[in-house]
Amino acid sequence: MPNTIRIKRRTSGASGAPSELAPAELAFNEINDTLYYGKGSSGGNAQSILAIAGPGSFLNLSEAQTVSGTKTFSGPCAFTGTGANSAVGVTQSSADDSIRLATTAYVKSVVSGAGGGSVTSVAFSGGTTGLTVTGSPITSSGTITLDGTLAVANGGTGITSFGAGIATFLGTPSSANLAAALTDETGTGSFVLSVSPTLTGTISAENLTLSGDLTINGTTTTINSTTVTIDDKNFTLGDVASPTDAGADGGGITLKGTTDKTFNWVDATDAWTSSEHLNVVSTKEYRINGTSVLSSNTLGSGVTASSLTSVGTIATGVWNGTTIAVANGGTGLTSAAQGTVLVANTANTYTALDGGGGTDKLLLYTASSDTISWTNEVDGGTF
Repeated sequence: MPNTIRIKRRTSGASGAPSELAPAELAFNEINDTLYYGKGSSGGNAQSILAIAGPGSFLNLSEAQTVSGTKTFSGPCAFTGTGANSAVGVTQSSADDSIRLATTAYVKSVVSGAGGGSVTSVAFSGGTTGLTVTGSPITSSGTITLDGTLAVANGGTGITSFGAGIATFLGTPSSANLAAALTDETGTGSFVLSVSPTLTGTISAENLTLSGDLTINGTTTTINSTTVTIDDKNFTLGDVASPTDAGADGGGITLKGTTDKTFNWVDATDAWTSSEHLNVVSTKEYRINGTSVLSSNTLGSGVTASSLTSVGTIATGVWNGTTIAVANGGTGLTSAAQGTVLVANTANTYTALDGGGGTDKLLLYTASSDTISWTNEVDGGTF
């Protein structure tokens, strides 16, 4: 029997190369049909193990195989096989959507059915629903023109052109370009901003109406209006976080004129103070706590005390005050009996000299005492 040399092999188990081989040693794995070779030397073992043969790693020239992975061919490839499943181009049927190669004859027949020949020009028509291709094939240059406006629902914009300034704003969306693009900024339309926008610079508007609250957090508010109308019946000044009388000092209203006309609160006097006269029409009066104190011709009945130092002519009235002294033009008396006369037997003092009512009497002036008295005797004197 001839001698037989067997190489290392694996007949069951896992596919793949052996874990190690000696230098120049061969091994065949029958699981994946691959022949391996130990290349080089490293510490007594092959430095690397290469797959060098076998249908598991190399293409078989005659049998059917499935090849996976990406294959790169650096030169031309010639395919000589035929049949529906071969790599050689075949004439496909019109309903065949496979990825097999097709012959140039088949490709030309398909292109010919779609118009065929050289593509040189095309004509489009359409309106709001889309484009329709009619006429000759496509050209390499030219202009596509729609016969209408392409609606938004069909991928268009629904417009035929941009308004003045819109294209500029879309290219450079600045505030200046936005203002130039708006056509209703004169007040006939609405310009709606997002919630709580931050606006800077000078804002100009005509006939501006605010539907919500207006808060101004500045130091000076200037209103250049000829008429200001406020629906609120109470106009609040000095509405700060912690109001005080000292903080309210000088607050009020100033009317500009040749000189300022002011109506201000003065903390030092704890009173409203006017720089001008207050002129009340004749049908009105001054009142304190609802009681009239002064009208155009009457001092209020409630005014019972005064510090008047002079008055005009008192035409009528009843004196209910204290006795008026002689020094003040009075008599100093509170009563006088019938038949009395006022005499001043003491300087600056009047007395009521009563006649007594019993007998007729005469008034007698006595020079020696500079007094006046009643008498019922007339003495002719001596000679």
